[in-house]
Amino acid sequence: MPERVLVDNRRHTRTSNVRNTTVPAPELTIEVPDEGSKLRGTVEVRAVADPERGTHEVTFERRVGDGGWTEIGTDDSSPAYSVFDDLSALSLAAGTAIAYRATPHDGDTTVVSDVRTVQFAGPPAEQAIVH
Repeated sequence: MPERVLVDNRRHTRTSNVRNTTVPAPELTIEVPDEGSKLRGTVEVRAVADPERGTHEVTFERRVGDGGWTEIGTDDSSPAYSVFDDLSALSLAAGTAIAYRATPHDGDTTVVSDVRTVQFAGPPAEQAIVH
C-alpha cells in the first residue's frame, strides 16, 4: 500500500504506512428513562451510540404489555438521539409495563439496543386528604 504524507502550515512533512481496521457495528444504549421507573405524561426516550457516526439515524419503538412494537419516532441529531412519547394518549392502567428499544440505521448495519422497561404510574391524584 502507498504511504500517506501530511504537510503542516510550515511545510513540515511526515509520512506513515497505511493501516487497515474495521470499525465495529454501533452499540446503542438507552440512557433515559431509568429502568423500572414509574412514568406518566410525556416521556423523553434518549439513546447514545458507540462508536458514534454522524450518519446515524435512530428509530425508537415502544411495546405496551405483551403487545407488538410500535414506532414512536426517529432522530438523527448525533451524538444523543431522543424522542418524546405521550403516554397520556394511551389510556393505560396504573402499573402497565412499557418497554422501549432503539435501532440505529447506518448503511447495511442495523442493531437493536437492549430493552428498557418502565411502568405507567397512572393518572395524577386530583385531590389530597389532609388530616
